[in-house]
Amino acid sequence: MKLAVASSLAALLLVLCTLPSARAVTLQVEPKTTECFYHHFEADKGAKFFWQVVRGGLLDVLVQVKYEGVHSSAATLGRVIFEKMHFEGEEEGFYEFRSGEAGIYSFCFNNEMARFTAKVVRFKIIASAEWGTDVKGTDDEGAPKSQIEMSARRISEEMDLLELHQQYMRQREIRHRLTAESTNSRVLWLSVLECATLITISCLQVYFIRSLFNKQHISV
Repeated sequence: MKLAVASSLAALLLVLCTLPSARAVTLQVEPKTTECFYHHFEADKGAKFFWQVVRGGLLDVLVQVKYEGVHSSAATLGRVIFEKMHFEGEEEGFYEFRSGEAGIYSFCFNNEMARFTAKVVRFKIIASAEWGTDVKGTDDEGAPKSQIEMSARRISEEMDLLELHQQYMRQREIRHRLTAESTNSRVLWLSVLECATLITISCLQVYFIRSLFNKQHISV
């Protein structure tokens, strides 16, 4: 019994160690431009797309997911399967879908509506077909997956989602801290300007009052 449990734990750790992890990418989308990233999916495979606007303007960006076909090229426009104008803070940037057809899918961030402001975007694509749970519970060869493998993949997916939410909260805390520091700096300089203005006005009042008394003394 102990040997079986030890073997199961060893297999679980082995699967968790060998599972690939999707890394988050941070990029800057210049004004009047569109940045796209491409990923190949097999048919009927799950995917999760997360994004957030870290800084820039109103923290808004147009998000698009397109099916480019089997072979992507500049001539193909792609079929839009998801399009949304995202405003950071109003809702979480998340889109989950299953690839209806095998081929290349593009994930685009459109900042063409901005004239001068660049947007810094952080995003992550989790391809469940690579390491996540499968609805059919079978591998690509049709063999049934073991319960240990299914549990390991499910745990890995949930851990990755937890890491993503932690990164989102960390970026949100950094953005709010920068906003507070900027506000404090503006209040400080405004207070300095106010004090300088009051000192200048006081000095001018003293000067004019002394000038008035000097003129009266001369006239007498």
